[in-house]
Amino acid sequence: MSLLLIALGIVIVFCILIFTFPDLLAGMFTAVTGVFGNYFIILSFIGVVVLVFVAFSRHGKIKLGEGKPRFKFFTWISMVFTTGLAGDLVFFGFHEFKYYADQTTALGTDNITNMTTYSILHWTTIPWVIYFLPAVAYAYFMHVRGNKSDKISAEISNHKKLSNTIDVISLVTLIVGCATTFSITTPYVTHTLNLLFSIPDSVIVSIVVIVIIAVVYMLASVFGITVIARIATGCVVLYIVLLAAVFILGDTLSIIKYTASGLSTYVINFVKMSTWLDIDNVSNGFKSDWTVFFFAYWISWSVLVPKWIGQISEGMTIRKMLIGGVLAGSAATGLAFFVFGNNGVSSYLKGAVDIGADPNDVINHVLQSLPGGLALIFILVVLILMFYITSFDSIVEVLSSFINNHTTKGKVLCSVILVILPLTLVFNSVVLDGLKSLTIIMAVPMSLILILVVVTFMRMLRKDDPVTMEQIPPPSAENHHR
Repeated sequence: MSLLLIALGIVIVFCILIFTFPDLLAGMFTAVTGVFGNYFIILSFIGVVVLVFVAFSRHGKIKLGEGKPRFKFFTWISMVFTTGLAGDLVFFGFHEFKYYADQTTALGTDNITNMTTYSILHWTTIPWVIYFLPAVAYAYFMHVRGNKSDKISAEISNHKKLSNTIDVISLVTLIVGCATTFSITTPYVTHTLNLLFSIPDSVIVSIVVIVIIAVVYMLASVFGITVIARIATGCVVLYIVLLAAVFILGDTLSIIKYTASGLSTYVINFVKMSTWLDIDNVSNGFKSDWTVFFFAYWISWSVLVPKWIGQISEGMTIRKMLIGGVLAGSAATGLAFFVFGNNGVSSYLKGAVDIGADPNDVINHVLQSLPGGLALIFILVVLILMFYITSFDSIVEVLSSFINNHTTKGKVLCSVILVILPLTLVFNSVVLDGLKSLTIIMAVPMSLILILVVVTFMRMLRKDDPVTMEQIPPPSAENHHR
């Protein structure tokens, strides 16, 4: 608990500094993406190589715990999917293409190619690799080696000061990340409530929306993992309904054509796109502004979110968890851009969408152009809220484990801590923009923690030879993570 309070205090100090020196983090953000940009890109690609190696090596057959998998695959991937990317996915899915017009990328300058391909790079394979590598390590620590500690540092450091530093960095990143992820789509929700119900788009409405989300995810975490699983499954079902509606009511032929073109281009050029360092800056900042930004963003979330994935993966083999998780997760996130994004591209090429408009207006204009557009917009708002609930209830589970307090009181406390900063920052956009930059800056120390987790995992795999794996006693009831 003391580490959590220290982390919260550090975040508050950062907020004060950002408010006092608003340009400070902007300069640091530019420096981080400039100095560490290629490091993030190389590290992410190495992660792909390591994941494939582990999955298809003899270690891939290792079972993560005794008995059958804890959840059916659809329920499991629903919980993974809804935790990993929250409402940001459907929000960006509808309009991200607009940022890739008139850009120079690893694929050249063709607008349609860049619009239909680059979102696949930023939201499918790479982020899921970044999540699943540490996730399988945590699953191994918990379900094979019986590590009963919930702290991030438990298996990777025996040095108290280093362990505390690792845990505090992880907590700071979590608190900041939760605040910034709220800021991404809450403006769209309040903007759209005004469109649908003439509710004023105001700070008060933003506060009400955030509080409602917090209350629901708090109740879900209090009622336990069964309720979390049901909400996640319902969220995925609603996501499929919206995908089907846009696919059928939208420009179906263009969606199919651009999906086939973009996906084939991505597969053929995956290595080229994933390792493009743009040394001469021919992209004029595109690589730093988008590819580096997204890779760093996923890395900044790569410790505590994977901790949850590891908790719910008991009973799976390493190979099924890695390959099944990355492929299913990539398919789930890819569909948002295949359907929502490519329908938007079609609207743009027909002149029906102004890509220079506000993102909120782009999304609503695209949906309003379809039959039953207002109903689709309402479904989207509900889906975004559900995504946030399913993301944060699992984060509360991890955080309550971290402070070793699984009681109702502990979960309520964690829920309140996660929502304090977003509620405060709706009054100050300057600090909020600064914290968005801080999330990316935190990817630097988080990447080092990620490396430590994966290296420790690889060392343990070598130590625990799979040939003698049956000799390793299963986690006892005392050590077993609930």
